[in-house]
Amino acid sequence: MKTRIISGTIGVLIFTAIILLSTDIVLPTGFPIILTLVLSLLSAMGVYELLHNTGIVKNNIIMGISCAFAFLLVIAFSIYGAMAGITLYFAFVAVLLTVSLTVHSKTSYAELVASQAYTLFVAYAFYCLDNIIRNYGKFAFLLVFIFAWLTDTFAYFTGVFFGKHKLCPVLSPKKTIEGAVGGVVGCVICTVVACVIRIKLGGDVNIIAFIPATILFSILGMVGDISASYIKRAVGIKDYGNIMPGHGGVIDRFDSVLLIAPVYHALLYWLPLINS
Repeated sequence: MKTRIISGTIGVLIFTAIILLSTDIVLPTGFPIILTLVLSLLSAMGVYELLHNTGIVKNNIIMGISCAFAFLLVIAFSIYGAMAGITLYFAFVAVLLTVSLTVHSKTSYAELVASQAYTLFVAYAFYCLDNIIRNYGKFAFLLVFIFAWLTDTFAYFTGVFFGKHKLCPVLSPKKTIEGAVGGVVGCVICTVVACVIRIKLGGDVNIIAFIPATILFSILGMVGDISASYIKRAVGIKDYGNIMPGHGGVIDRFDSVLLIAPVYHALLYWLPLINS
């Protein structure tokens, strides 16, 4: 627990420093490219964990190409737009298929499918995080992590004190129905409090719309967490990596965020949740 707290604190400090440098919180002009590059790096690392550390992809050439494009896709989507990102993804697929012809005896169909799917999923999710802070502001960006991490925190403590009925015993034995309910309720309360503070500071937030949206995001976060656990159990690993001692790898830390971010990003575009 001590290691987890220390590494978590260091992680939060580094994350905060990146946000401070990437936006105009401290400096008159922020440097958003810093956050874009960090998220691109996390994308590449996440794809590496999913493909290599799980043993899903054993061909190092395929794995290397996937990680490289996972990095480039976030930059393409964020800086050059959706068309550039989509074009680059199809270029990635073309390169992957072309290379696979030369190593077909060492590459399975499943490896190709997993590489294409995970690379797009992870890169697009991290792009959504980048686009949220660019287009909707720091508050909208902060809410992503409230949805994901506070749901997990409240679910954990509610489960410890009140949990009796297992939620998904085969995939995640420690999770309980009571914990899941506590996670959603706690997340909704924290989101409402954050929205009220935002309004008091002069922001424009639709609290009524955010309540059902928060319930959706909270549930999505738990689905992302359990799904990541399903993959780990299927391949027989404890963590996806060890980038943060006590917390695991990038996917261990961002499994909930990766599922929430694209849906949240879409709702911010289509619904008047926040007027930044």
